[in-house]
Amino acid sequence: MNVIISIGFLRGAKLMSTSERVNFIRDVKNTLDLALDGLERQMVQQGPCTGYWEGEEEPCYTCTTAVSEDIPADKMEVLEERLSMLAVRYGQDAIALTVAEPQFIDQSAYHSMYAVQPTSAIGEVEYETVRSAVEPLLERLYAEHGDVALSMIETLVNGQMKDYLFMRD
Repeated sequence: MNVIISIGFLRGAKLMSTSERVNFIRDVKNTLDLALDGLERQMVQQGPCTGYWEGEEEPCYTCTTAVSEDIPADKMEVLEERLSMLAVRYGQDAIALTVAEPQFIDQSAYHSMYAVQPTSAIGEVEYETVRSAVEPLLERLYAEHGDVALSMIETLVNGQMKDYLFMRD
């Protein structure tokens, strides 16, 4: 489970002083320590960034803490209450809190989506013949239509198979 907190450094239209920003970040980290006490966790990402609130750009800070288990309701209540107190203390309309299970995407997702491997029903020669015919078409359609290109080719091949089976019968 990941806990992501984002804070902005504007009070109205005025930028907080450097010491206020440092204290705000420290208070967010202390809040995480207090609220998540007893849970195995690790800060996996933190740093300054550019945020947007009500259409306005502002400097901000975001941190991500990985937690090894679901966060109990009482700990979530403490976290939300303490962040609310910090919003008041630092003159914020809100503090962004996201609690979600991360999804890790490795290289296999790309290959399994776009690259079809030969099967025992189709030999290597047939596979390479089809691949070499479809690849340039896929590249052209992808350049023009984006991700929908794959479904366009699937529709085309499906239609060709129906035509073939109709003509064969």
